[in-house]
Amino acid sequence: MVETLSARALRGSPILLLLPLIICALVTFIGPIGEIIRVFREKGAFARNGVSVPIYTSFYGIKALDATLADITLAFAQSQMHPADPASYWQGMTFVNEYAGLYAIILLEGCREFIVNALLAPLWFFAFSLYAYLVTSSPARAAISASDAATVLPTLILAYYPASLGMYFHRDYEARHWWSWVWQLYPIWGAAVFSISGRFLRPIIKLRTKHVLRTVVGAVALVNTSLWWYTIRHADVGLFKTFVPQSLLHLPEDPALPLRALFQYDQIGSFAAVSIWLLAAIGDMRTRGMTGVSFVALLLAGVGLTFVFGWGNAILLGWLWREELLAMHAESMKPASRTQ
Repeated sequence: MVETLSARALRGSPILLLLPLIICALVTFIGPIGEIIRVFREKGAFARNGVSVPIYTSFYGIKALDATLADITLAFAQSQMHPADPASYWQGMTFVNEYAGLYAIILLEGCREFIVNALLAPLWFFAFSLYAYLVTSSPARAAISASDAATVLPTLILAYYPASLGMYFHRDYEARHWWSWVWQLYPIWGAAVFSISGRFLRPIIKLRTKHVLRTVVGAVALVNTSLWWYTIRHADVGLFKTFVPQSLLHLPEDPALPLRALFQYDQIGSFAAVSIWLLAAIGDMRTRGMTGVSFVALLLAGVGLTFVFGWGNAILLGWLWREELLAMHAESMKPASRTQ
């Protein structure tokens, strides 16, 4: 029985429930954040809690782009210039770098034939959930090639991690601000590296896809797990304050809290959207008899993996497990297809 589009939309609808949360956070905090950015812009420097860093007002030489990114990089500065706001620093550092795992998933899913693109994470992964059945119904046809998978790692190494690590770990605060400008356009740098590296790697990659995917996921997980435990060991604020928003419907008195809260809601919205999409995709596999693992077991495993490896890594490892199940199913179907 073919599942209807409306049924798939209902299964993925919890993802869309994240949109009101994100919109509410934007409506609540965008006003005070704009005022904070205006003050910094007038001073020509980011200044908070004894930290003062000169800011760029022009970087790429394109007026409209620079004007937009000048405000965005100012918003990011609070999470980069420790100890301006310690909770923002540790949350931002783990969020931005663990997002590399989500970026890898987006790149890898984008290698399939059936992907629909969107702009916001909830909308993007809701679209993924609508078309997940095309992957589970024909895993061989929708399989990611080894050569495409191999291009993801150089994309992350060259286009994502240098900036994401530089803007949080460089000793010079002005350099962190410089790297922040570079990181804002990581999708453009990533697209260029992905395209160029693919031309070189596709003719020479002879490994099976599962070995390439394990290498990619293992490398990303190693970096992000190290940062996760670095945060747990060295954070000078509690993890609850670091990752859990303290306000939504009212404006806090602490001037650092609006920016921190917006980034926290951004992380929750992004990671929760991918988590729900992954559960929906696995649910489709359960419906087709491709796995018998219960949702309770999946949730318990997810919580355990999040504690040990971080939320972003838990999602990435869950995605790899799903991908290997799909590959196993595709392999099991090959003998039957030859006998028909």
